[in-house]
Amino acid sequence: MNQEEYKTRFRSFVLDECRPFYESVKPWYVQESGQPDSLLYFDQQFPRIWAIIEMLKDRVAPGSRLCELGSFYPYVMLYFGGTVNLYDLVPRIIPGVNPYESGGVRLVPFNLCSDEFPRGTEYDAVTLSEVMEHLPCDLIEVQRKTQSILSPKGLLLVSYPCQYQNDAHDYDKVIGDPSDVHGRHLREFTPRTVDLFFRGLTVLEKREVFYPAYGRTILVLYKNEQL
Repeated sequence: MNQEEYKTRFRSFVLDECRPFYESVKPWYVQESGQPDSLLYFDQQFPRIWAIIEMLKDRVAPGSRLCELGSFYPYVMLYFGGTVNLYDLVPRIIPGVNPYESGGVRLVPFNLCSDEFPRGTEYDAVTLSEVMEHLPCDLIEVQRKTQSILSPKGLLLVSYPCQYQNDAHDYDKVIGDPSDVHGRHLREFTPRTVDLFFRGLTVLEKREVFYPAYGRTILVLYKNEQL
């Protein structure tokens, strides 16, 4: 798929296949984000989404087990087809919102801070994109859980906003209200500190994306070399 084909597929998934979920989440999203709906984050964030697709598309084999953590929708994995699991807090915090399952995609209510993945959970490619900065919990635990679901040789794509131009800041610099578990950035990161989190993995590629609405984002593709 090229960019326009992918955008068409995404809009069809949201507005046709999963419209009840979309309609129930939309008012909450607009209130929390303070932004126009724009298909729940999609249009504003498309440069980042497409950059992740480009980093993964020649490395994800057909039939791979795919997972996105912290997504309303399979923003990235919808491109690749196959079976996709999404783990997201939204169905837990908005009354009346139900998880969905459609076209090989399944949304699972999950809290990265407090929940554990079922024993034996394993994926060939996982994304943790624009998630860590929203979490109020111990990020070492988040790192442990994330790496625990990677298959041998599995891929992990991490992205995070980074307005710092150097590494002279601690990863746990709190910039927001730690009691607010959704919608706002609680921390800032630098490339060095994120690499320290995932130091058990091999860095395959790094990119930067800049766009007016959100500024600078760092994207890192890691590989699990442990057998």
